[in-house]
Amino acid sequence: MSYEVKTVDSLFGFAESGYYFQLTLGRRLLNTIHSHDFYEIIYVLSGSCRHIVNNVGRLMEVGDLVLLRPSDRHSFDWQSDDTNVAAISIRRDELERFCAAYGLNCDHRLDFDQPTGDALFIRIGQLDRSRIASQCDELFALPPEARTPLCRVLLGEIFACLVKDRSDNEKSIPPVFAKVLTEMNRLPNAAEGVSAFLRLSNFSHAQLCRLTKRYLNMTPGEYVNSIRMRYAWELVVAGELDYETICETVGFCSFSHFCHLFREVYGITPARARKSRYTDNRTI
Repeated sequence: MSYEVKTVDSLFGFAESGYYFQLTLGRRLLNTIHSHDFYEIIYVLSGSCRHIVNNVGRLMEVGDLVLLRPSDRHSFDWQSDDTNVAAISIRRDELERFCAAYGLNCDHRLDFDQPTGDALFIRIGQLDRSRIASQCDELFALPPEARTPLCRVLLGEIFACLVKDRSDNEKSIPPVFAKVLTEMNRLPNAAEGVSAFLRLSNFSHAQLCRLTKRYLNMTPGEYVNSIRMRYAWELVVAGELDYETICETVGFCSFSHFCHLFREVYGITPARARKSRYTDNRTI
């Protein structure tokens, strides 16, 4: 069956910024089968619709989110009159940065080159929905050329929800190791670093390296830093602590290294992340 492939270059400004944001606001969703050469997140803000992904239909309602890979073919064959869907198209390198930061780079459902299984689908919890809806409203109020920083903020919010909804791959981790990972996701242990990893697991360093490589596709240090960066993001956008204090709180001795890693992971500086999160672009 033939179908259209939408490319990064076909969307204005997408190739340069790495993001393309849309709100459908009741317009008819595409009923023609198509795929992309980029990732796309689809999130239902209001109403409901029937979404066909790889020939399998699913009713999507408020709070439902699906992350489509480039190989996924999709279309819509029904929607309610009040349907409003947010669509965030994401260039490969941008999404991979977030996957690494949030420890999801081993999830086969996000694999760009060899995707297997169903697309990643979750239902956003009630407490997170209003925050994501507000972010979508703020994004839509901006001109397209100014949306990139807030797109990254929104993607951070979504990835935090993905982490809560543990993947099938993570569920296959041996219970003893999973318990250690749960403990390492607590801020005091993450701030202590690899020494806490060793202490909590009672593994040798070599054994710990083998396990993190097998189940997380990371070294112990990389996994610790991914947790630290998640906490750093939350503390930065919360706006209550200065950046030096956040650096110390999440376990970094070098402020310059902290800033370098933050920018490497999220593509923006801590100051830019905080400004993007709290700037109300609808007041002028």
